[in-house]
Amino acid sequence: MSAAPLPSSTELARYLEARGDLDKPWMWHLLRMAKLKESQGSMDPEEYMLRVKDAHADLMRLEIGRAHV
Repeated sequence: MSAAPLPSSTELARYLEARGDLDKPWMWHLLRMAKLKESQGSMDPEEYMLRVKDAHADLMRLEIGRAHV
């Protein structure tokens, strides 16, 4: 059984907007990762990994901030 195809960043943005979820920081992160995945083929592998690491660090900071609320 194969996984369902991921939506494009545009489709994801429309979905999040329709649900009213654009005020949630983790949803912006999800959108950021979708856009990064779309641009992976046109990026240098080192640049892609750097951006993934940056996104991961940002997500960890987001999670730490939520833990202190």
